[in-house]
Amino acid sequence: MYLLKNLTVNENDIFAHMKIKPILIALISILPIVILAVLAWQIVRTSSITSSASADAAIVLGAAGINGEPSPVFEQRILHGIELYQTGRVQKLIFTGGVGEDDTLAESEVGKAVAIASGVPAADILIETDSRITQQNLLEACTLMQKNGLQNAL
Repeated sequence: MYLLKNLTVNENDIFAHMKIKPILIALISILPIVILAVLAWQIVRTSSITSSASADAAIVLGAAGINGEPSPVFEQRILHGIELYQTGRVQKLIFTGGVGEDDTLAESEVGKAVAIASGVPAADILIETDSRITQQNLLEACTLMQKNGLQNAL
């Protein structure tokens, strides 16, 4: 008891930690929002950057052809390749992809048919029909490029 009589307590010291706690909680709560805002800004900024790079060819990776029609993902890839060709950014289109399960036509053949129907000359389209996975797609595309004297691709 003697110690408590002589102990002087400053009321400000007792409540100082209580003032820091709300500030700390507020900062921790705001941090994820700030991080998300920065990421969103980076995504928007990057998405508006357009490349004008050109190359000998565009490689269009297969993504399922169903009954001779491209899947929605594959169709968008094909259309992008056609756009690159039509704007003169590439001279050749390389379609990759073999025959999927329950299909009779290779993915690359589906892509080629769509490109020809869109006005791309058959002479400017290269295909490979053996690959089944992305790594094989790229290896086969590289082989086609070497055989046809193509140096670079988008």
